Amino acid sequence: MQRISIAILAVLAVNASLLFAATPAEKVARQPGEWFRGAEGQRAMRCILSWQTDHGDWPKNIDTTKKPFPAN
Repeated sequence: MQRISIAILAVLAVNASLLFAATPAEKVARQPGEWFRGAEGQRAMRCILSWQTDHGDWPKNIDTTKKPFPAN
């Protein structure tokens, strides 16, 4: 019984850490201001903004930091 309890706690701990993992956009948002002035920061911002819809929102579950929207 104790082994099962430990196994369940281990699985729950791993799942909890995955729930709080930062998305790619959150990682970009945590960069220092100087990073945004560089080539990598500028490219990431162009990619993110290309995914923004006319209503001002972005898609879910898509890494908008790596590639621009396919139509652009």
